[in-house]
Amino acid sequence: MRDLGVLIDAKFNFHQQVDNIFFHVYRMLGLIRIVTFPFSSLHNLLTLYYNLVRRKLEYVRVAWNSVTSTDAGKLERIQRKLVLLCHLSFSSYLDYSYGDILNYLQLHTLSVGPVAQSV
Repeated sequence: MRDLGVLIDAKFNFHQQVDNIFFHVYRMLGLIRIVTFPFSSLHNLLTLYYNLVRRKLEYVRVAWNSVTSTDAGKLERIQRKLVLLCHLSFSSYLDYSYGDILNYLQLHTLSVGPVAQSV
């Protein structure tokens, strides 16, 4: 059932809504990767990420506290893709560590909650 643009199943779960947002922001992250590939600015990549992807992920996470851990993990996977992209493109770290690169980018996991854009 769709009510005010939100998809809810018979058990009042938001799995389909989370799936829709996941696939939308996954495609958006791919577009950001393609658009920013020729640029050497981490700032531009993070600005696009905050404005086009992160806000939607935070909205899903904050708006519905009943998002399951499976759905939350799916949403966190999007941010992991961004962190890997930043690591491969801009980082001088030899070893990949999700937590270290999150700190370097001044990001938090989605389970921590919304963060103000400092970029």
